[in-house]
Amino acid sequence: MIAWALAPLALALSVARGEPATGITRSCVTGELCVVTGLAGTGLADGDVMAVLSLCGTGPPLSGMPGGFGESLAGSSGGTHFIWPGLLLVDGGEYRLCWCSVASPCSHEGYFTTDVGTMVVTGPVSGLEAACVSGRLCSISNIQGVYLQDGDSVMVLTACGGAQIDGFPNGAKTSAGALQGSEHGWGEAKISALGGEYALCWCAKGATCDETSEHRKRLGTLTVTGPAGNLVRVCGAHEDCTWSGVTGTGLLDGDRIMLLKTCGEGPIVPGFPNGDIATAAGGGGDYSFGADNLIRAGGHEYAMCWCQPSAEHVCAGPRNFLTPAGILIVSGAASDHDVSCVQGQSCKLLNFHGVGLTDGDQVQVLLECGTSSAPSNWPNGAIAVATSGGAEYLTWDGQSLDVQFGNYRICWCKTAWTCADPADFKMDAGALRVVGINQGQSRSCHAGAPCLVAGLLGSNLRNGDLIKVMTECGTGDEVLGFPNNSTSLPATDLGSSYSWGVAEVVEAAVGAYKMCWCPYGNADGCGDKAFFVSEARRRAGLFLLWSVVAAVQFDACFESEFAKQNRTWADEDKEVGKKLEALERRFKKKPNMIFILADDIGSGELGWQGGGKHRGTPTPGLDDMAFKGMRFWSAYAEPSCTPSRTAIMTGRHPVRTGLTTVLWPGQEEGLSPDEVTVAEVLSGAGYHTAMWGKWHLGDAPKFGPENQGFDYAYYGLYNGAPDNWPESYDMLANAPNSMKPMFYDFPGVEGYLEETGIDLSEAAYVARKGQPRQPIPGPAGKLGPRRQEAFEKESIEQIVQYVEEKAKDPKPFFIYWATFCQQLQGFSEHYQDPHVDKMNTQASMLAAHSAHVTRLLGTLEAEGIAENTLVVWWSDNGPMYAFFPNSGYTGLRGGKGTVFEGGVRVPAMAWWPGIIAPNQDPVDIIHVTDLYTTAARLANATKNIPEDRITDGVDQSALFMLGEGHTRRSCMFHYSGATLGAYRRKDIKVHVKTSEGGLPGMDIYNVKRDPGEQFGEKYPYLHMVTPSLNALQAHKRHMQRFPNRGAVTSRDIDSTGARRPQLQRQLRCRAESLVGPIQDGVDLTYGSDRIALLSSLGTCGLDAPDAAMAGGLSKQVESDQMVRFLPSDLPFGGTWKMCYCANFDSSLDQEALPCQSQQDFAATAGFLTVVGAFSDQVVNCTRNQVCSFEVQGNGRESRKTASRL
Repeated sequence: MIAWALAPLALALSVARGEPATGITRSCVTGELCVVTGLAGTGLADGDVMAVLSLCGTGPPLSGMPGGFGESLAGSSGGTHFIWPGLLLVDGGEYRLCWCSVASPCSHEGYFTTDVGTMVVTGPVSGLEAACVSGRLCSISNIQGVYLQDGDSVMVLTACGGAQIDGFPNGAKTSAGALQGSEHGWGEAKISALGGEYALCWCAKGATCDETSEHRKRLGTLTVTGPAGNLVRVCGAHEDCTWSGVTGTGLLDGDRIMLLKTCGEGPIVPGFPNGDIATAAGGGGDYSFGADNLIRAGGHEYAMCWCQPSAEHVCAGPRNFLTPAGILIVSGAASDHDVSCVQGQSCKLLNFHGVGLTDGDQVQVLLECGTSSAPSNWPNGAIAVATSGGAEYLTWDGQSLDVQFGNYRICWCKTAWTCADPADFKMDAGALRVVGINQGQSRSCHAGAPCLVAGLLGSNLRNGDLIKVMTECGTGDEVLGFPNNSTSLPATDLGSSYSWGVAEVVEAAVGAYKMCWCPYGNADGCGDKAFFVSEARRRAGLFLLWSVVAAVQFDACFESEFAKQNRTWADEDKEVGKKLEALERRFKKKPNMIFILADDIGSGELGWQGGGKHRGTPTPGLDDMAFKGMRFWSAYAEPSCTPSRTAIMTGRHPVRTGLTTVLWPGQEEGLSPDEVTVAEVLSGAGYHTAMWGKWHLGDAPKFGPENQGFDYAYYGLYNGAPDNWPESYDMLANAPNSMKPMFYDFPGVEGYLEETGIDLSEAAYVARKGQPRQPIPGPAGKLGPRRQEAFEKESIEQIVQYVEEKAKDPKPFFIYWATFCQQLQGFSEHYQDPHVDKMNTQASMLAAHSAHVTRLLGTLEAEGIAENTLVVWWSDNGPMYAFFPNSGYTGLRGGKGTVFEGGVRVPAMAWWPGIIAPNQDPVDIIHVTDLYTTAARLANATKNIPEDRITDGVDQSALFMLGEGHTRRSCMFHYSGATLGAYRRKDIKVHVKTSEGGLPGMDIYNVKRDPGEQFGEKYPYLHMVTPSLNALQAHKRHMQRFPNRGAVTSRDIDSTGARRPQLQRQLRCRAESLVGPIQDGVDLTYGSDRIALLSSLGTCGLDAPDAAMAGGLSKQVESDQMVRFLPSDLPFGGTWKMCYCANFDSSLDQEALPCQSQQDFAATAGFLTVVGAFSDQVVNCTRNQVCSFEVQGNGRESRKTASRL
């Protein structure tokens, strides 16, 4: 009584303390949060409350308003800002905004007596009842509400905000509202929802209405007429089939169910009565097909698809049967079998399928199931009995099928039925065709191009048949070099045409192969080569002609030349292929190959080049070889020992491999195991492989030839200089001041070990593949003044014996003989030979080597294998003049270590009796890397060349076998270490140098006219500047696509000989972001080891870090194996080399490196690709005009943009 008495007093106080302005209008949207702002008045305060009511001061509360009775949370911003505590779900309409002062309890609507204005709620009025029939168009109309719009959204859900209902188009969301939001629908798309009642849920235009959770306001209920969709029934094939118990919403007599593979799509299933349609009775719950309910469809699960007809809606055809009512399972054999049996072969049925199959079921082959008789001559009356649970019929297996070609039916009889005569085999299980292909059909294709075989003849051929190219049908090998393991694409043109893809080229070697055929529907399938049958009627010769292998990655200049010369080269390859085919038929194996690599012999040193006895270096044996074969006048190598050995082994410029300079005793670098050597290429093609001589590609056992593809190796580690180090020490120790030795400060082998830790006690080894190497005993294995002589004597003895042993071997052999001729030392047996220069010790070694080559060639002739053996002789670089006159010589400019012609143009010859015509002296350009690719071609082993890197060598088999004018090389690059020094294209050679005064950084020579490079001319060759720059840029782009490998040291190889995983790690990140882990599996000294970024073409340890990236500073490896860069460290896109400084290596007990100078960052950890725009782009635009340009970068497409300046 007292409380109610005080209520008027509280009201009076509120009026006195606050008076809101009235007459305002505010709006909110149902389904969203509601906020009212901008309330004016006097005495307003935080804590005032607003309510939305139908009438201020009275009830009842509005349904769907948040709060206890529609009140807001306490007001803020001085009583001018109000928000309600939940979503507004009230119907659309106009309501009153009612105010309550903070001075009042505001605990029920009775306190909200001040009417400040109107609240307009945008949205629909709930309570709508709509109905649709599944399988028809569906629309919703007569939607009432306030401010409804076209573009509002309605969804059909289990409950508003809940899950969508399947079977409605557009994810159950109406396509758009119409008539100011009063009508909604799905356009011309029909619904296929199951029968039931569902919630219609609304979302306002302008809101995000993509998800079910955003449709919060319930508009009403949609009742869908249709089946419940949970029906499963089973019927037997060739039995009456009816069903009952169909439930749903609004079902009627006369409803229809059609049996389909997929509702709404079809196809119509043959074998059901009444056009596959059953009709409802019993209030829509019982179904039959009519008078005939016998089903003849195959064993399978079929969709029961529902339709309710009306005057406007006809239930005819699969597209009107959209609604899935359930599944009908038919027990019996499936009707879709499609089997082929080959005339003259046995026949069987495998993978026979259906429902409820058992052992003892039977099939009979008939022209028509249940009526006709079996074809004559079919084994066992054309009847077979099932095994393996009804899945296999093997009764005819092993019996020749001598029946007429044709199409037959597979007719099935269940084990429970009577299966006595053809009338009992009434179930049609599919087709069986008897097929065959004619014999003697020859076709030809060109390798290096796509292959099409057309016009093949046979009986009952069919699209989908396959051909596999094999050495022998059914039992032989697939022919390597054909796409898809030599299997064609499915046949076209009624089984007469076959191809291996219009974009896929054939890379097989020349030869006659078998076309082996497998018919579509073969019982065993065509997945195994054994199913491509071997009888003569199903095979024919396929003659292939070899061409350039497209899969090998070549440098840009060769790709350009290939595009111009492909047709010509293809014709040349035909000739080469014929010669090789004839050779292999004669000798029953691929050709043997011997590569001889000599040392420091310059162009002009040998007799056939004008040297020989005229210079005191007689070479009668080498001259004889040259005149009986091919003498190359434009042969090239790398400028020094290790690089040329890398080139001949890998077919790649050394800069790509990381071995760019001469190795010295004790260095940790070596030829990476990731490189694929010529020995590995040929070993993979079945060759015996062996090497003798100077290896010079890494001291560590892991780098040795026995781990680089050679079966046997007798080799020295170092170049020839260290052989003279001990002698120099001995000369000074035993006879001081008598004469100045070559290496006068060498401290002796023991002293050198003590001072440097480098052990020179073992200089040469013998090893077999996969076995530990053993030191070579005696003088041939110890550094000293007679080591090379002893080594060469033993080498030629072993080589001759090896040739004699392998001559009769069914496998071909490859020999790499890297002679020590000529490396400072002499050969005592030839000191007194006529014309040998006594002041040039090396002259006697060259005379000995010449005699050794004569002996080798004589052995090949004596064993009868000379005409099946290619022998190539090459020098590794030009002469070394450091100890002249004890040196080689050339009349060209420069020498060893330079990219002038005197450093890289070398003598070379090729000898192959019967194949290489004698006395040839081509001027064609050829490079030492070409021997790698040529060897692979001759061995039919191009498939063994890796495709993930550039191969610089090109196939020169046409030059060897067809003669002058058939080179594949028109250009090449000369590197000095890791720096590009020169570029030659045809007769023009460009020396690359720093630009002077803005003029091109080039010295240009015509090396045909001026082989001595004495008369460099720039201005007459200004027309060559742009083509040369373009060639250099293309070369650089290929190098960025296939980045160079970093130097590999013995520390980078694990105990198994595999490359440690952190090297060559490829990372990608976006500009202005973080970089991820740099390694996975190698211990690092976190916080001390560091990474610096270098230009991708730079050399770690030699070149300074890129100042543009990370400010030129290194970053530490953190404890989570991460290297982190700040956004400002990676400002633009590009590719950089990651150079690594190992602060400490516990395995070698090394002292810490300071990781401060560029020399400390000598290891290459990999490459970092920064995704972003390049920074070196220049755009020219005109002021006040639209400027259009493309932005180039890494990891993105070029983007064109335009703006007005």
